[in-house]
Amino acid sequence: MRHNVLPVRFEAAPRTAAKALILPAAQLKPLIGDRPIVGPADSAEVRLLMGYATVVDATLTTSAPPVWKPPATP
Repeated sequence: MRHNVLPVRFEAAPRTAAKALILPAAQLKPLIGDRPIVGPADSAEVRLLMGYATVVDATLTTSAPPVWKPPATP
């Protein structure tokens, strides 16, 4: 896990999976200022945050209303 002042490219090795969680910088600025923050991605706090984000993503995906499609014309 890492905080960057400027956006960076994210890459994953072939045949691997990666998740990127992008948080709003303006709301976090009072807590972290402009200092870079790096921490272990496998910490309990990050695992809990990513687990919650996965549940929210699944809930929003499954409970979204269907997209309206116009009827097919004969």
